[in-house]
Amino acid sequence: MDYFFYSFQAVMVGTINFVRVISSYQLFWGFALGFFISTVFHAFLVADNVKGVPMMVFGDKAVAFEKLYPRDQDAPYPKAFSEFSRNVDKVKFIFTTSALIAVVILLVFLITIS
Repeated sequence: MDYFFYSFQAVMVGTINFVRVISSYQLFWGFALGFFISTVFHAFLVADNVKGVPMMVFGDKAVAFEKLYPRDQDAPYPKAFSEFSRNVDKVKFIFTTSALIAVVILLVFLITIS
């Protein structure tokens, strides 16, 4: 049972050391912040309705479409759902690709500082 606590203590010391090392690299945080801002900016450029980007990324397509493009009782929708669906797919692709690139760069960074 003592070995568990010693190993837990070693893991916590390693984690605290890792956080201390990462927090001291200004270039890393500048890159991470710039990459996040450029991803959000690119998503806003691709999306037709900027206010709906969070609903597009995290919500259901049909629910987001209903909220973003309401229609009158007997009138057609102001935009086609297929066009909206392609736009949502583009925005989700941007965020997914950017997240994967950021994870790969973070892993490369961590390997080089170890």
